[in-house]
Amino acid sequence: MSIWPSLAFDPEESLLSYADRLSVLHTGRGMERLVKDFGINTEHFTSGREEAVLAFA
Repeated sequence: MSIWPSLAFDPEESLLSYADRLSVLHTGRGMERLVKDFGINTEHFTSGREEAVLAFA
């Protein structure tokens, strides 16, 4: 699944910051909403579990 428009990822920002910016653009809410919409466990994502990060990518 991909979403449009996409935002460029700045290598200086954290994954959580990027996810939050992307979510605000698409949902008007914080990153937890977007991560849940993708079916990703938010606790796994915020802790950086590889499978959750890969699912988001």
